[in-house]
Amino acid sequence: MGKLRDKGTQLYLWIRAESSITDLIDTIGSSPAIIVDKKIDEAYQDLKHIQIYRTSIVTPVQVQPINYTVNCRSSTDYKADELAQAVYDVINRKLKNGYLAKCTVNPNIPESENIYNTPIDVVVF
Repeated sequence: MGKLRDKGTQLYLWIRAESSITDLIDTIGSSPAIIVDKKIDEAYQDLKHIQIYRTSIVTPVQVQPINYTVNCRSSTDYKADELAQAVYDVINRKLKNGYLAKCTVNPNIPESENIYNTPIDVVVF
């Protein structure tokens, strides 16, 4: 299971290191609002944030790509798309620390009156 965590950690580190992304989201304490979990605490649901979680199964294959969803949430559909574009520009088809990511940006989803989500499917090799 270590490799699964490694790949998710890599996504987090790539995203957190880029001011082009972190300037578009809120903070939790002194850290950018990047949540690596399937659940989001109610206190953070209205923040402009990024959520990362694994969506693929684990098989006995030695080397396998791992799929993640990166949700890009913001206060308007335009801002959510802008955030998704920034994430896409940073990680799509980039080789960093021995990992390669390939992204697909999905259509924007209105989740509530003031929260819009543009999800990105990410495959990490």
